[in-house]
Amino acid sequence: MNSKKVTEILNNKTYVNNPKLTEEIKNFTIQNIVDQGDGYVESLTNFGFLCSNGIGVKKDIFITKMCYMKSIELGGGHYPMNNLGYLYDNEYNDIENAIKWLISADESGSIVSAWNLGCLYEYRLNDLKNAEIWYKKAADAGHKGAIEKMKKYRKLDKIYLDNEKKIDINDCFKDNACIICTDPLLGSSEIIIVKCGHVYHKTCLDNNKGRCALKCIP
Repeated sequence: MNSKKVTEILNNKTYVNNPKLTEEIKNFTIQNIVDQGDGYVESLTNFGFLCSNGIGVKKDIFITKMCYMKSIELGGGHYPMNNLGYLYDNEYNDIENAIKWLISADESGSIVSAWNLGCLYEYRLNDLKNAEIWYKKAADAGHKGAIEKMKKYRKLDKIYLDNEKKIDINDCFKDNACIICTDPLLGSSEIIIVKCGHVYHKTCLDNNKGRCALKCIP
């Protein structure tokens, strides 16, 4: 076992209902932190996760926070940043710091932080406009939950199907703005995917006589 393998186990939740594996990852992580061995920084993040969820150890958000902060200080990357943002949101009710760290994680390459930001804006701030922006970013990166969320946000008036090629609903993620008016394709808008795959507000396409502004299709 190594710290990367522990991270994989925690991310995939394969420790669930497996007490032996839970004990193994706990013991390895603690020992690796004590020894400051290979993957020490990653083990700090992993131990913070264990403490935040009470996995094999007693839940302790103070230790969790210290582990994440130390990991970030030592260059742990977006994982501890995302986890710290999530901690601030769900345990400290500190929205300002939650957004700060989740955005830092996103800028450092995290996919899940965009999802977490979408959830924060939707459920905590009731800001659906910003929620959709972050959900879309997560969906574009392949986050399954965000893709499902975007399907609910998009109210498709019509999907045109080409005889040779079916346009999938996920094609609406290609662009975040209507090509005609350049305004965002917000969840409250009725949108249309034309045969070529470009997406428009229904009213904009109607005003353009139903034609793709890029003249892909007559």
